Amino acid sequence: MPVDTATLTFVGNATTIIRYGGVTLLTDPNFLRRGERADLGHGITSRRVKDPAISVD
Repeated sequence: MPVDTATLTFVGNATTIIRYGGVTLLTDPNFLRRGERADLGHGITSRRVKDPAISVD
């Protein structure tokens, strides 16, 4: 990928893959499957409604 090329891939929720030059940044990774719950702290949970747009592979 040339240095001046950038890509932005939306995975879902707040999860985004940003590629710029030789750097790849994954923001707020959340790859739970549909129906799984995430612990948000202080006894609060959230249930995933849809599967992520891409897989970890």
